[in-house]
Amino acid sequence: MSYAELVEAYWLDTPEPQEHVEAPGKGRALLRGLLLMSATACVAVAVVLGCMGYLTAR
Repeated sequence: MSYAELVEAYWLDTPEPQEHVEAPGKGRALLRGLLLMSATACVAVAVVLGCMGYLTAR
């Protein structure tokens, strides 16, 4: 199970605070978007560093 799945399972099991009655899925959607953006940024950084390491090693 990946970290994103663990966090999503935790947030699905955690009851939503009462002040968010008008938009119950907003926090989860925001969290999912932030997780997706951070995962995309990590992959992009890994690709750039890998390319730089490959080019400098040649």
